[in-house]
Amino acid sequence: MEFSFRRLWYVIKSNIIFISLSGIGCAMIVFIAAQFFLPKIYRAEVKLYPSGEGAQRSAEKSDGAADTYIELLSSGIFYDGLSAQVGDYTPEELSKMVSFSKCGDTEVFRAEVRADDAAGAYNIAKAIMGSAPKAINRYERDARLMAADVPRFPTEPVFPNVWLYSLYGLAAGLAGAVIVFYLVAMLDGRVRAGDEYLAEKSGVPILGSLAGGGRGKRYVRFFGRRRGVLSDGGSAYSSTEEEFNMLRTDILTSLDTPSGGALLFLSDCRSPEVSESVIRMAKAFARRIGERTVLVDCDLREPSLHGYFSRRDFPGLSELLSRGLSPDDVISRSGDENGLDIIFAGSPPDNPAELIAERKMGELIESLRSEYEHVICFGAPLDHNSDALSLIGICGGVVLFLADGRSRTDFCRRAADYVDDCGGKLIGAVVC
Repeated sequence: MEFSFRRLWYVIKSNIIFISLSGIGCAMIVFIAAQFFLPKIYRAEVKLYPSGEGAQRSAEKSDGAADTYIELLSSGIFYDGLSAQVGDYTPEELSKMVSFSKCGDTEVFRAEVRADDAAGAYNIAKAIMGSAPKAINRYERDARLMAADVPRFPTEPVFPNVWLYSLYGLAAGLAGAVIVFYLVAMLDGRVRAGDEYLAEKSGVPILGSLAGGGRGKRYVRFFGRRRGVLSDGGSAYSSTEEEFNMLRTDILTSLDTPSGGALLFLSDCRSPEVSESVIRMAKAFARRIGERTVLVDCDLREPSLHGYFSRRDFPGLSELLSRGLSPDDVISRSGDENGLDIIFAGSPPDNPAELIAERKMGELIESLRSEYEHVICFGAPLDHNSDALSLIGICGGVVLFLADGRSRTDFCRRAADYVDDCGGKLIGAVVC
């Protein structure tokens, strides 16, 4: 899986709402946790500086007066006295709460107090301001510590910084969501109608998309007026006739013969989207003036086209191949001069693969090609059985119909290999 900034930007644009909600959600969680659940730490400090003759003598040493006094104040004796003065904390607790450090290169040093409540930090800092000079004076009687800055009562905790942590949460949520959506996009093998990289992931040309977003579609059945004559029917499908006409032009342009020859429509699954798209695609071919079109349902295992035309008991391809009927006995002819004729699958036989592979099937296709300008075969799902493999060699081109959200991109690569092995020509794929 190769990383691409262009694809990453595409993933971000495609999922910007969910990514934004994820970032905001993480920021809110961190804000609530920092505001109400994390322990607060308050800071108070007092600044001191050495003074007097003793301090001057200490300053002449290599360590300096400030370093010497910091070392003295960090001893256990000082914390014992500080604990006795404060009263609420043990010397061990105070040694963890108080820290001494120099202020730059000067002899001024600070005593910083961190406590879980503001009053405690303030009171300890005040106690240090009173007890530290006494401790130093016991060490050197002519040395003094002066307060350079008195402690102030802390109004805000130094930890946690709620807004800073919320900003970190926002950044983490956005980054995490982007990573998740990018990995999902890379690892998701399902066909998506709006995927700009579908051709790259599937390895086959994408002729177009009829899915209309893949949601909110309704399906209607085509009802016939009388036996043997097809109704033109209507559809609540989102795709327009012009879209099918454009796909028809692309398909015919890709065929080797001007008339189009025989076409094979294949999918990897059975679904209403695929079945209706095949019917409407065939009707688009039939709309070409002066060019008759016949659609042959070659799925003898679980035929579906008869349900759209209310032809459940009509004889079809199965009877033609097994009982020797003629094409005229099984063709449901359209009432329009340039309408669509159909050969339904008929009753499911016990040996569908053998019937499709018989020589009669090739003879039927050749016979239909002499009568029709466009012969379209709708095969059984290619991934479920090998019935359609026998049809690939006799048809002029193969078009894959992919169900949005159900078909998988790896099927396209396998189908391309099947078509190549059988000597056919893969024109491309249509998402429906």
